[in-house]
Amino acid sequence: MLRPGKKETLEKCCRFKVRIVPKETESGNEYTIDGMRSPRLILYIGEIYIFEIHTPNHPFYITTHAIGGTRKMEGALNIADNGTEVGELEFMPQDSLIGKKLYYQCDNHKIMGYKVVVKKKSNF
Repeated sequence: MLRPGKKETLEKCCRFKVRIVPKETESGNEYTIDGMRSPRLILYIGEIYIFEIHTPNHPFYITTHAIGGTRKMEGALNIADNGTEVGELEFMPQDSLIGKKLYYQCDNHKIMGYKVVVKKKSNF
């Protein structure tokens, strides 16, 4: 299990504010996205998502690596500005990412982020 306890889910379009805060139950830090502590993100194919990142010394990247903290951007998706500490990261999920295990993590520290789920938009 990546994180104990119930995690919140954030499902919205299309701009997120990413910050860091101390973890509540253990030492270290974790990401907040729009004020939520390490939520699971649900992103949709074809939408453009902008992550407004202000996390000095905590490079934020989208990856297939569940833990992060490798200092090598291990498993990083090929996204411009992946690994940003201060600035913006733009991400448009593609069909090929449906069903893949994705995460947002810090490249310098382990388990600061959580899961990213990519879905197709419903036509309803």
